[in-house]
Amino acid sequence: PAQERVTPQASPSAPVAPTEAVPILFRNVSAVISRSERKKLHTFLRSEGTDAAFLISGHTDASGTAAFNDRLAAKRARAVRDVVARIKPKWTLKIGANARCCDVGSNANEAGRSQNRRVDMESL
Repeated sequence: PAQERVTPQASPSAPVAPTEAVPILFRNVSAVISRSERKKLHTFLRSEGTDAAFLISGHTDASGTAAFNDRLAAKRARAVRDVVARIKPKWTLKIGANARCCDVGSNANEAGRSQNRRVDMESL
């Protein structure tokens, strides 16, 4: 089984580019992977080999308290990790909970916030 290690990370002041793997987006205040995002994740996983190592990082928008967002980010990362671990059991997976860190969209509008409610997978 994949090992879990949740690592909170500091929040940068400016938005950053998404990581190399496909981002998995979430609805507001949810850690449930939608059907369309699950399909996107499965497509990505089928395109990858049997041995790999990824950091799976959960993110939130700027809504809610820091404590709530930290828990939500970790739940999102675990949800993606669980799917990946079932499909790619030999992969090494680490969890990162970044909450409001690393925005890719503006939190001033819903379109930007929806981009920030995500899980990124970064190759290690």
